[in-house]
Amino acid sequence: MKQKVLNWAQAFNTFCFLDNHQYHIKPHILECIVAAGSKRQISANAGNALNGLQQFIDKKRSWLFGHLSYDLKNELESFSSNHPDKIQFPDLFFFEPEIMIRLNEKEMIIESDEPKEIFDAITTLPLVRKGQTQDASIIKNRIQKEEYLSIIRQLQEHILRGDCYEINFCQEFYAEQAFLDPVAVYKKLVDISPNPFSALYRTDDKWLICASPERFLMKKRNTVLSQPIKGTSKRITDNKQEDEKGKK
Repeated sequence: MKQKVLNWAQAFNTFCFLDNHQYHIKPHILECIVAAGSKRQISANAGNALNGLQQFIDKKRSWLFGHLSYDLKNELESFSSNHPDKIQFPDLFFFEPEIMIRLNEKEMIIESDEPKEIFDAITTLPLVRKGQTQDASIIKNRIQKEEYLSIIRQLQEHILRGDCYEINFCQEFYAEQAFLDPVAVYKKLVDISPNPFSALYRTDDKWLICASPERFLMKKRNTVLSQPIKGTSKRITDNKQEDEKGKK
């Protein structure tokens, strides 16, 4: 049923499809959720974007889906970024969906003015949808090998001098004039690497495909939870916590 819901959702210019592929990582809340269509939305770049978002939230409490870009840091601190931005997502975008669908192993819940019509539209769609993707050989690296190695050596010197103790250095891989079907790419990705925090997200002609095994942040009342896959703290399982309690 998830595949049919995804095939149905892609007809909307704005939608967000979130699936955890039955990884019940605590705290487990939802198996799959889909937000489609936009009742209202906010789009802004760093400057006064966060204040604008807060006003948008305060105006009406509702489900909101969207993204916060890394470059919002420029609004919080005296930073600037000069990296090329070929995709041009806004630094901030959120929307209140027209239709909400929640799925688990036993039921599908549709929040909409016409839930039966939506259910009929989804269930009558064919399960298989063919998509075209271009060869992966078109993907290029933004930093060439010699420059990359030079940067690594400079970063190693920073660590040796004690300027910093941990560095997360990344580079962009990109393709230009590529022809692909984002939905087909997403399906292929999660077939190869099913994960607890996958996402397919669309705003007009911009698409984001995510296959992440980590929860960045979750806030519930006064508790903030982060479940990263990297860092300096030991991972403590529930069993270990119970053992520690038993020793006490």
